[in-house]
Amino acid sequence: YLLNGVKSMVPLAGDAELMLVIATVDDSVQGFVVTTDQPGVTVAKEEYMGLHALDLGRVTLDQVEVNASARLGEAQNEFALGRLLDLGRIGISAMAVGVCQATLDYVIPYCNERVAFGEPITNRQSVAFMIGDMATELEAMRLMVYRAAALAEQGQDFHKQSHLARLQCARYAM
Repeated sequence: YLLNGVKSMVPLAGDAELMLVIATVDDSVQGFVVTTDQPGVTVAKEEYMGLHALDLGRVTLDQVEVNASARLGEAQNEFALGRLLDLGRIGISAMAVGVCQATLDYVIPYCNERVAFGEPITNRQSVAFMIGDMATELEAMRLMVYRAAALAEQGQDFHKQSHLARLQCARYAM
């Protein structure tokens, strides 16, 4: 197989030794394991505001030759792209839960220490309600991620739950 293409915003691209490359081959979607030191593989660092921890990069494949043993799955149509994407949605959702938890962990002490008009701003009903809403939404996000992950682990259909978790987590993480 010869692989060609460009993908931006690849997490941990600079440190990766192996990559999962999804390609269309003979009208079917196939997965291949490609090493980053193969001829024709180029990784360039990309900078995005607020995403430094992901070490994002642009991966370019230019006539990268891979043999049949690099293909995932024995049969031509055995690679489960949908399942892979759903598992990725759960992972992204879990990261959003972590970001939101860190935000809440920062907000509560800050609002308790911040004084306005002679008292902590958490004494203001609107601020206290806002923090309460944040905690409620965070717990809902966490439970949605747990439910999707539990279904995936049990081998049940989890497409709907992973999609709903990603929608909810993306909405509130932003």
